[in-house]
Amino acid sequence: MRIKHWLAACAALICNFAFAPATLAADETSSTATGTAELSEIVVTAEKRQETLEKAPVTVSVVSGDDLVIRGIDEISEATVMFPSVKFGQISGTTHLYIRGIGAEQDRASIDPLSAMTENGIPIPREATGNNLYDVSAVEVLPGPQSTLYGASAAGGIVSVVDNRPVNKEGGYAIFETGNYDLKHVTAVENMPLSDVFYVRAAFDDVVHDGYETSGAQAEDEQSARISAVYAPSKDFNGYMWYSYNHTGGEPANTVTLLGTSGNHTFADPHNPWDDSLCTPSGAGAPLGVNATCDPFFIGQQFQEFRTNIGGGQFDWHLPGVTISDIPGVLVQDGTSLQYFSPFPNWQVIGTHQYSNELRFTSDSEKPFKWVGGLYWFQETEYQYFSVNNTLIQNLEQIDGNPQLWNEDRTYAAFGQLTYSLTDAIRFTGGLRYSENNKDAHGCNCSAGGGEGVYFTFSHTWPRLDWKVGSEMDIGSNGLWWATVQTGYDNGAYQYFNQSGLLGKDNSGPAPLVQPSTLISYSTGVKFRFFDNRLEINNEIYYYDYKNLLIAPFDDNPAHYGNTFYNADKTEIYGDEIDIKFLVTPSDQLSLNFNYNHARAIDFIVGAPPVNYGGLQLIEAPDVVANAGWQHTWKMSDGAGVELNADTHYENGFWGTFNHAPTTHQTAFTMTDANLTYRSASGRWYAGLFGRNLENSAVIGPGAYVGAGTIGGVYWLLPPRTYGARFGLNW
Repeated sequence: MRIKHWLAACAALICNFAFAPATLAADETSSTATGTAELSEIVVTAEKRQETLEKAPVTVSVVSGDDLVIRGIDEISEATVMFPSVKFGQISGTTHLYIRGIGAEQDRASIDPLSAMTENGIPIPREATGNNLYDVSAVEVLPGPQSTLYGASAAGGIVSVVDNRPVNKEGGYAIFETGNYDLKHVTAVENMPLSDVFYVRAAFDDVVHDGYETSGAQAEDEQSARISAVYAPSKDFNGYMWYSYNHTGGEPANTVTLLGTSGNHTFADPHNPWDDSLCTPSGAGAPLGVNATCDPFFIGQQFQEFRTNIGGGQFDWHLPGVTISDIPGVLVQDGTSLQYFSPFPNWQVIGTHQYSNELRFTSDSEKPFKWVGGLYWFQETEYQYFSVNNTLIQNLEQIDGNPQLWNEDRTYAAFGQLTYSLTDAIRFTGGLRYSENNKDAHGCNCSAGGGEGVYFTFSHTWPRLDWKVGSEMDIGSNGLWWATVQTGYDNGAYQYFNQSGLLGKDNSGPAPLVQPSTLISYSTGVKFRFFDNRLEINNEIYYYDYKNLLIAPFDDNPAHYGNTFYNADKTEIYGDEIDIKFLVTPSDQLSLNFNYNHARAIDFIVGAPPVNYGGLQLIEAPDVVANAGWQHTWKMSDGAGVELNADTHYENGFWGTFNHAPTTHQTAFTMTDANLTYRSASGRWYAGLFGRNLENSAVIGPGAYVGAGTIGGVYWLLPPRTYGARFGLNW
């Protein structure tokens, strides 16, 4: 059936290519590809208005949609190597986002993300962050607190995905990929103006590959489609509407077992770290891996079935001196997954309904005042059943969850930011955001007490005022200095038990409060271009002072139910991030970025007897991250070209647990990607080869320390070496 699907899609796309009258390229061509003598300008929307990267008084890392395609990246978790300040780890359909050390290991419904992701301005819940990327204009990463403009869940930063919009030009493109692990990937896009004022765009993406792990786990089978439209009857109004559907199937990743007694680890199978099916006894009544022949907890082959529907839009009214924008969003998702924490089964059922709307007012003028403000509303209801080590019958009937909960979040906010130009070169900025953040929930740790359960309720509202002040100054025609002081905030949460600690439904009571995370940040930076816009240097120095930072580790021990959240009284993060691009020749571009990030809990006391974990590095927060890239283009006499891209990513190591438990330290590593692309003289087609993680580095992602028998940590691994070929058509 799938082969017929592919043949039909290929035939239709070839027909489109053969008879299409116009050309619409799939990519933004780089400076080296066009042979220009200066670096191209990059437009970002970091401050909720379009401006060039070099004029934005914030640090923004940007990767174009073309760069994602050329490097074979089709989901956000694979883009870690392209950004200096992030770590993205995939668990089933969820991506754990860490930006400069701020994130959460747990993916429970009660916890708001500490670093957030948006698509076309709509917040994406963590359970949908693993959906595939396709027909993307750009991915922007804004490290550091963004609470004034973006609100709660943006204390660590924002990952913003911007899709391509319909344009008034007929055309489209198709991309075909094949590779190891039996990769088959096709993307097809058609853009069509139905009139001079109404244009539509349809995009389809289908990717399948076999599992990276021995059991067949970490196998992808994902189909996505998006339809969008633009209605622009006059210069005074522009309406953009879009709807997407995503199905995530295949087999989610299982954890692999880490062995050892010190911080560093060895893999259960040193010759194949992705072997998750070892029958070697652990001494804890289970083997080291998941295997139907030897695992007493085995309840069936891992699987996942998630469906996500998203609808959104942006409606802009251009009035004298001001643009009014309305950005509504709706997201509905449901799904079930079974994966294994080494030998222990984890079953999860989720259901999410999310609604949001932002009404924004943006000034058209730049001087003397430039401002943006608005109103924001958000509501999300979510059901989650989560279990570790339950039987198949318990999971199918959704009983004895740990936890099983119903959670609702509501947010109302008003925000504004004003920039005043004192002179043509000097500007001052101030911003405020007031929000009411409410969380209501009920549920149970239903497996506690042999199934009697601990039942709890929760209801709390957090009012919050965040602020921002800053200054900036142009230095000549190609330089900018800026400095900002601002606050940040993330909602609190609750524990999965009641304050009395009594078992049974009749003893249900309020759950203990987990305090919200707050911070004040100080940052200053410069942006320069030299040598006729061929050399770009951006640098930011920052210091974050966190209070009550949420520490949400995952505890894989079945007796602990994975349900303990902490507040670190005081946490400090400081560092320096530098980004360099150099167009050495019209055919050669060098990219370098470096991030030193010192992320430490200063005052963090937990346990009985109490232990102070102050001074320890935060989870997934390496001190040093560096990226280096080179792009070279060979131009041929007939107008065709060959592009070579090579990128390498280095980290000096990090910890997977807050208490630096044995086996949970990832040592220093590199990951290198490379691709070679031939582009035809007509621009109508291209072909290439790509490789990712050429070293085949085995790098841990999210996980936990178990300490049962010889089982140390159980961690998901990033993908192994992958490679393949790509063919693209433009029409």
